[in-house]
Amino acid sequence: MANDLKHIDQKLIDEAAEWQAKLAGGALSDAERVRHMEWLLEDPVHTDAFEYVQEAYVGVGQHEQQIRAAFASDLKVPSNQGVVAPKPMNASWVWPKFATGLAAVAALLFVMFFPQTPFYDAPSDPHIYSASTEGLKNVKLMDGSRVTLFAGSRISVEMDDGARNVALESGRAFFDVVSDKDRPFYVNTGERQVRVVGTRFEVLKADGFDRVSVNEGLVSVASQAGEEKTPAILIEPGTVATYASTSDEPILKEVDPATIGNWTEGVLRFKEQPISEVLEQIQLIYPTIHAVVTAEGDTVFSGTLVVTEPETMLRELAEFTGMELRADSNTYSLNRKQQ
Repeated sequence: MANDLKHIDQKLIDEAAEWQAKLAGGALSDAERVRHMEWLLEDPVHTDAFEYVQEAYVGVGQHEQQIRAAFASDLKVPSNQGVVAPKPMNASWVWPKFATGLAAVAALLFVMFFPQTPFYDAPSDPHIYSASTEGLKNVKLMDGSRVTLFAGSRISVEMDDGARNVALESGRAFFDVVSDKDRPFYVNTGERQVRVVGTRFEVLKADGFDRVSVNEGLVSVASQAGEEKTPAILIEPGTVATYASTSDEPILKEVDPATIGNWTEGVLRFKEQPISEVLEQIQLIYPTIHAVVTAEGDTVFSGTLVVTEPETMLRELAEFTGMELRADSNTYSLNRKQQ
């Protein structure tokens, strides 16, 4: 839904917030659920209002501490009610039963209509997100942008009314950035600064090099080494730019844009693709390995590989294609089995 809400009046926003609070509190009867659906169908603007409230509802969970402080009196358990069982309002926290009405609506509206207040930007400390060494982690940021962290990766995030800043502390992250021309989105690796407005791209921070790959849109990359930044260069979709730590000149490689970030699903899918192309996609995820296939001939692969350790993926590929894998440090070769 568009961020322009000029076509939605305050009364509709209030009604949408009340419906959302009732739904979140589990207080709707079957008849009220039917009425809610009828309300949505009465006018397309009702749907717009309700979708916007739902987006703010996610924001409530992201600002739990501030909201609990701002609405402490509304959340205080009345002395004559004893212990009140908590009721979920958002997946990340709970509201007391008696507070799922007006206080919940007030909190929703507060988040929706005052995004530039100190309340919204109160957390000055960076938010830290990290993925375990065993799997991926999906993160939705405060602005609605999404990040997928590769296993073992870590980022810290700081946002204010002027910019959105992400520090990639280690590993690899794929970004799907919500456009906001007034607040550019930066990803810093220590050596490089990547700047975007709204796009999809991947940044890798590894020992000895950084890599920026673009799936959609344009990103600019500038060096942060030394006292002055070098002039930024633009990276287009389907381009993989690899920067050695000792150079400001990237090595550029063109690939299918769709392959950039395909690891975010946790698997790689192939349909009758030459084995050499399969290896290229694995090496796009693991640029520090070198994998070749000998006597390829007409070998093709159709199937799914789970994104895991590179040697494990290559061994599975060898088994699926009836080949054998030879490994020497980070160099691998797939060969036809001897008859």
